Amino acid sequence: MIKLTRRAEPGENKVPAESGSSVESLTRALMWALDDLGAELRLIDVGHMISYIHSEAHANIRDLVASSCELYFKEGALIYSGSSDMAIDWGSAPRIMLDLEFHHGGIVAKFEMMLTASVVDITLHEMFVEQADDMHISELDHLVAALKSARLKPISTDWVPKVVLN
Repeated sequence: MIKLTRRAEPGENKVPAESGSSVESLTRALMWALDDLGAELRLIDVGHMISYIHSEAHANIRDLVASSCELYFKEGALIYSGSSDMAIDWGSAPRIMLDLEFHHGGIVAKFEMMLTASVVDITLHEMFVEQADDMHISELDHLVAALKSARLKPISTDWVPKVVLN
């Protein structure tokens, strides 16, 4: 369950976001824009990540995330929020969970990125949208525009809001 709000003008209360943007669509947009970052983070030795998480060496994790982000995103657009977890079982590959925040273009999105040997998954926890000049812009369109704007180089694939199956 995510909390989705629009930020109001100073002095006004926050108002609930009103649009047809679904959590699934917002999450898909994040996955689309962060795919290469996830691949980059998976290049980090999993033993080191496990050690850093176990010893709560958040500064080391923050540095690793920042180093990976600087290849794809403008400075400060994507940050490690100081929380991580891991799942290590005998019968499966380790899973590393990093809490990240996206801050750019009037969007603040808080989410968890889960890394495994071959998969990156994102769980959106919370998203705030600054009051847009055009109230007809959906949260999804606002997020996609902010993600594109935060990139240092364009994403190789175009955003497609829905997958069309033949």
